[in-house]
Amino acid sequence: MLKLLFIGAGGIGGYYAARLLRAGHQITLSARGEHLAALQRNGLRVHYQGDTWHHQVTALSHGDLIARHKAKDFTAIVLTLKSSATAAVMQELADWLRAADASPRTWPRRLCHDG
Repeated sequence: MLKLLFIGAGGIGGYYAARLLRAGHQITLSARGEHLAALQRNGLRVHYQGDTWHHQVTALSHGDLIARHKAKDFTAIVLTLKSSATAAVMQELADWLRAADASPRTWPRRLCHDG
């Protein structure tokens, strides 16, 4: 089982998080604002090809993430941010991420493929 952190829980991050939750992995989502409140209140819900996947999931603000976890607590940290948010979020989390002492890796494109 992988223990994954998704920084960014929008369409792309939410989809892959839901797929990995369905496969039995432990997922933590980091989000901001109303989206964070909705995840905490309602869980993660993804509609895909006529199916609806619903998961209760740990969703944290960046501040709560930093307070509760070390970056090295996770098998991998997956960045699924909009390009317009990437610089600000990376600046906010830079010291926390740096403490993990890990190199960035590419995400396998077909990781969650059914076939």
